[in-house]
Amino acid sequence: MKNLIVSSSDQKYSHLLVELYKSLGSILGYCDFAILDCGLESNSIEFFNKNNVQIKKPRWEFQIPSYKIRGREFLKVQFSRFFMENYFPGYDNYIWLDSDTWINCKDSFDLYIQGSNKSGFAITPQVDRSYKKLIDIRWFLNFPKKINSINYKNITKSISTKLGKKYAGYATLNAGCFSYNVNFDGMKKLRNNLDKSSKKGRVFGSD
Repeated sequence: MKNLIVSSSDQKYSHLLVELYKSLGSILGYCDFAILDCGLESNSIEFFNKNNVQIKKPRWEFQIPSYKIRGREFLKVQFSRFFMENYFPGYDNYIWLDSDTWINCKDSFDLYIQGSNKSGFAITPQVDRSYKKLIDIRWFLNFPKKINSINYKNITKSISTKLGKKYAGYATLNAGCFSYNVNFDGMKKLRNNLDKSSKKGRVFGSD
């Protein structure tokens, strides 16, 4: 199985991207590394070129109105990270890691590859025994006055209030770290949902 780790950054956060790359260690023995370039300067590009890292410019995967973009070209990555095989073909498993992540435990990282091989897709819910609650509801008499949760806010704005209510109390899935197998059929559904959410709601948060 050929595995590829992909991340992204502009020059402002390039130091984090370098730290991520350096944290990979022995993982680079069975995973290649690639970058979606959102504004790296020549010195950063030179560093990664010397280390045989693949670099590509992301593009808008869907037609997004300019008033939603407002010059924030880096938002392309909100969508292009779900199309990694189009930028870097020839791999079985694609693992996305945000540039502000780094590998502390190789065995934990390997679960993404195992999950991708077994189920086609792997992602981590943002939940832990230290999380006291997943949702904050402010009540007025017996009625919810305000619902505070990442799922409710983003799904309501991007899809519908009905769906936002349905998933308001579910654990948020961390889109900063995930993996998928190139043959995973569920990516079609995911990409279709991304297309819908990007057209109705904000670009940031649609994932």
